[in-house]
Amino acid sequence: MNYEGLDRRKSERRPIVDSFSIFVMIPAKGSYQLRVHDLSEEGIGFDFDEEGENFQEFPIHVGDQIDLHLFLNQSLSIPLRVKVTAVRLEGRQRKIGAELMTQMSTGGQAIQIFLKLIDEFYKLGIRAS
Repeated sequence: MNYEGLDRRKSERRPIVDSFSIFVMIPAKGSYQLRVHDLSEEGIGFDFDEEGENFQEFPIHVGDQIDLHLFLNQSLSIPLRVKVTAVRLEGRQRKIGAELMTQMSTGGQAIQIFLKLIDEFYKLGIRAS
């Protein structure tokens, strides 16, 4: 079945603006700080590669499960397990869409709290300038 162009997400994505210092690190790949594009109660979108990285060194496929750390700043991180739902190639970089596998864990609960904070900022009209 082709879902191209359809948004199949069950929850609203929040774009992560650059004014937040949010990034992910994938311990199996090393200490790369990978950009997060969006976050929701059920999923996350992020870059999978650093510029110039060799794709063969770390292959990724839909259905793979990955342990990662979502950093809210340089020292505060939330451990998460995600299941890859989409892999998209843009230039020399893979973009990943993933479902949170740990929604009921401490990490999953921390994501819920963080998203509520972002929502409250938006309700108050506080946005990046």
